[in-house]
Amino acid sequence: MITQCPLKEVPNVLVKSGEYFYITQNRDWKLVKLKEKQMSFERKVNTGSLFENEKTNENQPDFTGEVNIEGALYRVAGWKNKGLDGKKDYINLSLKDATDESWKTNPSSNVPTSSEDDLPF
Repeated sequence: MITQCPLKEVPNVLVKSGEYFYITQNRDWKLVKLKEKQMSFERKVNTGSLFENEKTNENQPDFTGEVNIEGALYRVAGWKNKGLDGKKDYINLSLKDATDESWKTNPSSNVPTSSEDDLPF
């Protein structure tokens, strides 16, 4: 679309000639708000990463990260748990849509169980 718009030469103090800009209508543009880390790194489909979390209270997850599932980005939280009767330890995971930032304004103070949807990170 941009390359089909007319060019206009715009001289200025530093560039007397040869600097051109495309002339477009404002209605042709859409403002897209990007997060800094979204611009610097693109998560491949069906991959993810967990990083050790710097906890400020005991209920926060031990690990946080992101996972891309079939093109949809999710936030991941993980809590270390001890297995019952000396059995293997495990990590309890919780997923939340990465575009949902409600956790910033209404953080949960409880470690989620398998039925809870909210992430407290």
